[in-house]
Amino acid sequence: MFSDLFIDTIREVVDLRDTKYVIIHHMEPDHSGPLPKLLKEYKLKTIVIGHPLVRNLITSFYGIGPRFMPIKDLEVLTVSDKRL
Repeated sequence: MFSDLFIDTIREVVDLRDTKYVIIHHMEPDHSGPLPKLLKEYKLKTIVIGHPLVRNLITSFYGIGPRFMPIKDLEVLTVSDKRL
């Protein structure tokens, strides 16, 4: 239910097919729950970015192994012209 609301809200801003990255801040299922739907049902070819521990949690929680880019604490990531 909330996954659909979350995804519909994103769709109001961007076409999901244009999504290149999904950044996971933390993995509590009530916050990361839409991830499987985004990656499986919408067949997004995005790169999931998160702390190195997140990769195993995604597999453990959701049984999926997305394309993943680990980023460590305090590491700066530049995406396009944005610094995160």
